[in-house]
Amino acid sequence: MGLVVLAASVLVAAPAGSRVRATSPFSVFAVDMAEEAGIAQVTETTSASVADFNEDGWPDFLLSRHGEATGQLFLNDRNGQFIEALPGTFARSDRHNCAAADVNTDGLLDAFCSTGGVNGLGVKANEMWMQEPGGGFRNIASSWGPLDPYGRGRHVTFVDVNHDPYPDLFVGNDFSRADGLPSPNRLFLNSESGFRYAPEYGVDEEAGTKCAQAADVDGDGWEDILVCGQMTGPQIYGNDDGSGFTERGRSMGLEQLDDLNDAKLADLNADGRPDLVEARSDALMVLLQMDRGFREVFATELTESATVAAGDVNADGLPDLYVTQGGTPNVPDLMLVNGGDGAGYASMEVPQATEGTGDSAYPLDFDRNGLMDFLVLNGAKKAGPIQLIAFFPGAERSESTQGPPMLAEGPAAAGTEPAARAAHPPAVPEAFGSQETLVQRWNGAAWSVVPSPNEGAGNNSLNGLTATPSGELWSVGRYMSGKARTLAEHWDGSAWSVVPSPSVGAGNNYLLETAARASDDVWAVGYATQGGVDLTLTERWDGAAWSVVPSPSAGTGHNSLNGVSALSSDDVWAVGRFAEATRAVTLAEHWDGSTWTVVPSPNVGRESNFLLDVGARSATDVWAVGSRRSSDIYRTLVLHWDGSQWAQIPSPNEGAGDNVLIAVSVLSSTQAWAVGY
Repeated sequence: MGLVVLAASVLVAAPAGSRVRATSPFSVFAVDMAEEAGIAQVTETTSASVADFNEDGWPDFLLSRHGEATGQLFLNDRNGQFIEALPGTFARSDRHNCAAADVNTDGLLDAFCSTGGVNGLGVKANEMWMQEPGGGFRNIASSWGPLDPYGRGRHVTFVDVNHDPYPDLFVGNDFSRADGLPSPNRLFLNSESGFRYAPEYGVDEEAGTKCAQAADVDGDGWEDILVCGQMTGPQIYGNDDGSGFTERGRSMGLEQLDDLNDAKLADLNADGRPDLVEARSDALMVLLQMDRGFREVFATELTESATVAAGDVNADGLPDLYVTQGGTPNVPDLMLVNGGDGAGYASMEVPQATEGTGDSAYPLDFDRNGLMDFLVLNGAKKAGPIQLIAFFPGAERSESTQGPPMLAEGPAAAGTEPAARAAHPPAVPEAFGSQETLVQRWNGAAWSVVPSPNEGAGNNSLNGLTATPSGELWSVGRYMSGKARTLAEHWDGSAWSVVPSPSVGAGNNYLLETAARASDDVWAVGYATQGGVDLTLTERWDGAAWSVVPSPSAGTGHNSLNGVSALSSDDVWAVGRFAEATRAVTLAEHWDGSTWTVVPSPNVGRESNFLLDVGARSATDVWAVGSRRSSDIYRTLVLHWDGSQWAQIPSPNEGAGDNVLIAVSVLSSTQAWAVGY
């Protein structure tokens, strides 16, 4: 994981061509969270569409991978990770750019994707992916209309042309076809019966596109369209009150250019008017919108620009700029922090990709901490890594000695899935300062700290504690050494010591809970990240050493075991959750003395369910607790095993907010306790 820091300093407005030093209302630092978020891969890319596809209030994205690879829909699990949903749905195609909107006004977000024209020699069809109830997608372009068989599809945007309920569509095409057939940009008007090509609206030029964005540029209440023409540069098609479009960019002071790679509209100085950022081949230009049009106020040299994205990384209310650059080898990207008036910017270091070629960047606050992050693609025309450049508040520090920071509790983290705070260590950074193990003991009169060791130079934490019948203690957790590695500590009656425990692969490994049946029979459970996916992890102490015991993972997405309870050497339960399509569901696994198996467990409703702890009194009396999501609120979840099946047992909730049960203890057949918040 790469980590870079921005410290506070004074910033002044800068004239065109100048550079200034970094600033921020408070210090922020940048981390590449792609691997921890489950999206790390090296692949060829063309674009990503960021949107809340499952309407849970968290950003998801649809990744377009050019050529031989399928498209991928990644849903935010609200726990710092993304889960690929519906793998294989977005089949291989010459897919270039996608945009999301509720096309048929059914309350579900759909996606339109442009496709190329086989290098200008073939016939093709664009894709209209309509979301169906239950979360599936179906391509209905043939019946909904925007096929454009000869257009070499490139950049697209939905636009409200006429103030009706149906989002309209602008499709930008590469105008060059080897067979000479026309490939103009096209506007499609939407209605309840589908899309209709509308050349009479005046945007169907054979100018090509390197960008397309809808925004009300002139503040008249009608959405206009910004287009980066391949030979014309920036064009602003002004909306004539829903009856057509007129090109107004030249009259607003925009130059004709033949080296414009991208442009973005954003209000850079908080005056309520969209300003323009141009990524030219060798320079980045900022043009603020004044009373009589756009005026250049800032410029900086670029080596080989690709695209520009805007987002507020430091919570000062002003968009900052992320600039991707291409080239071979991959030229470093730029992160420019807005100085306060849109006319001055400071260069901030961010983690860089050296493989591939810079493609594009997309703003998304993936962890909802109030600081905008950027999804960065590096697969333009050849495979490169996907990055998730995430921003966190904090002062300069050494990654090697202090580890990553924790997702803040409180307003900035409001809505974070309770499992992230309860029993599943967040995949986002974990603490602003250094972490060391902490053990405390009650002696009958007072609590006191008992010294406990730490492993390595990075952060350490203990998550679970258990006692053997003979009075020995075991505690498990993780320590940081680049990635999280398993940590097991033992109390022999006089001192705590670290006992070596295995970690699986090179990814993160977490032990979350432990249960002891005897001095030579202790279990620990958690998860290990392999290939960007969290898989169940179970380990056993046999009196001499800890070893990994194979355990199944359900489905194809993330899995985690959060609680464990041991009745005997051949009767052990572990519980947690796994990803199923667009939600998390309960996971229960049983050890019969030789093998772990998944045992079916119920879920309540159609939204996420998860289990955080399990307590067993006998083979026919086992309780598991956790929470379930219901209309964006978490309610208690209690399951009971009677020896033959798991069943949901009704449990109360307090108030209208989140209710989560984190731990359970079973005393008798008529007395069990569960605690949480």
